[in-house]
Amino acid sequence: MPLFKFNKIQKRRITVFFVSFCMACGLWFLYALSKPMEYASKLYIQWIDIPDDLKETISERDTVAIQLKGNGWNLMLKESNEEEYQVKVSLKQLNANNFLVLNSIIGDLNHQLNPKVQIVSLKPDTLYFERAPQISKRVPVKLKYQFRFERFYGLADPIQIDPAYVNIRGAAKKIDQVKYVETEVLKKNGLNSNFSENVSLSQKNDQAYKIDPEWVKVNVQVARYTEKVLEIEPEIRNRAGVKVNIFPSRVKVTISTALNNYASIQSDQIRPYIDLDEALLKKFSRLPIKFEPLPNFIRMVKVEPQSVDFIIYP
Repeated sequence: MPLFKFNKIQKRRITVFFVSFCMACGLWFLYALSKPMEYASKLYIQWIDIPDDLKETISERDTVAIQLKGNGWNLMLKESNEEEYQVKVSLKQLNANNFLVLNSIIGDLNHQLNPKVQIVSLKPDTLYFERAPQISKRVPVKLKYQFRFERFYGLADPIQIDPAYVNIRGAAKKIDQVKYVETEVLKKNGLNSNFSENVSLSQKNDQAYKIDPEWVKVNVQVARYTEKVLEIEPEIRNRAGVKVNIFPSRVKVTISTALNNYASIQSDQIRPYIDLDEALLKKFSRLPIKFEPLPNFIRMVKVEPQSVDFIIYP
């Protein structure tokens, strides 16, 4: 038997009371959510304009704790909206300092966030940065070029680069790996005369060092070419103590060079050789003739023969 027994009128009154109570609680809750309040969250910072001496020691993104001010709706939705709390911060001012006071840039940070929320404080409020040790080093310049000459024309002399060496400065870990610096690609077509041109040194995106100077002067001498024939005895390499005779013992090398270099070109500037280990490993029946890289003012026209017979003595 029920403890309380209500008639229809009483039941209706109780229902109205509970509905009214729930509506009042709901309205109070909505009112409370509309009022400003503070709550904790995280701020994701992406660093930009990173000084060269910090690129080796700093991560591109950091996270700091923040106290945000907003209405209750922002508090309810903050879990799903945390990724919206992302800002970009320039580190240009670190060229003179080793620290950054975040509270001094709250205005800029708030400008990047949703206007419905505002940063009240950050923790930590000051970030300290460790600079990598800086060293200087003198390295050679390597010219990158693509030249197309008119027929019968080519380089008269080695390309001159002024200065041939430049100074680089940056983090010791990075500088130790640098053996040379390259220029931007110098492209020329239809060359038939001398020229000089300033060329910038290549600045790669991942470079963490400065170059001084940032450009070099390139002097190129162009001349009409003629052919010259030389007979040269190939060097036999990797013979491992065995005696080898080749037939013929000399090869005829036809080269093309500038007229003013014709008389000065000697056979020791052309270095043919035979790699005996490679030839035996690949079981060649004849030994192929190879060449060390030629000076850039000499062109190879043809080699006769391109391979030779051989006899190996025990």
